[in-house]
Amino acid sequence: MLTAEGKGVKLSVKYFTDRRVGKDFMKTNIAFPAIERLTKLFSLLLKAEQGGKEKISSTELGSLTGFHAHNIRKDISAIGSIESGKGGYSIKSLESLISSTFGFERKKKVCVAGLDMLGAAMLNNPDAGFSEFEIIAGFDSNINRMEMISTKVPLFHFYKIEEKVKELGIEYAILAVSPEEAARVAERLIAGGVKGILNFSPVIIAPKNGVQIRNIYLVEELRLLSALNATNFQQL
Repeated sequence: MLTAEGKGVKLSVKYFTDRRVGKDFMKTNIAFPAIERLTKLFSLLLKAEQGGKEKISSTELGSLTGFHAHNIRKDISAIGSIESGKGGYSIKSLESLISSTFGFERKKKVCVAGLDMLGAAMLNNPDAGFSEFEIIAGFDSNINRMEMISTKVPLFHFYKIEEKVKELGIEYAILAVSPEEAARVAERLIAGGVKGILNFSPVIIAPKNGVQIRNIYLVEELRLLSALNATNFQQL
């Protein structure tokens, strides 16, 4: 792992090693940008397959994603060997390669912590039918709010987070609480045993005990789009 520190912030670039693809053991170094691109490609491949498409080229993938075709081919070769014949890659084969490399074929249980407007909207996951993620629990500190939410997902008070995360085998959490509650609720989720947190709270939560955390603050995302436009940045 490479790290850079400045102004009290540690930035990490992680590399994944010793991955298994199917029955074959492989050793490779995959940088975070490549993992991010391959994850986006996987989502695109699923939609292409649902539309009845059987093959797709790196050029087509590049035009659909904004990534350079060269980078796409390089990313794919980093995780395994797959032929690109006439018409491009077999969508099923490429899908299978990415899925087996990153464990996308296994169902994973998710919870939502914080059930205000954003969190409540996430409870009924429209992607549940074809995604490997299933939201099976919601948590909040406001009993009245929970009683007003119409959902089939079981809801619990924050004080039950550790208990229910362990009991239900929840691996990932979506955090949508106030800035004041974010760190405390994240600690509960980590203590319960989650492997990753998607944080929509407007505060940065640092990774802890090997738990992966993605901090997504809407204002910062909009600010990034503005900066990209201001610099005429071309996505690779």
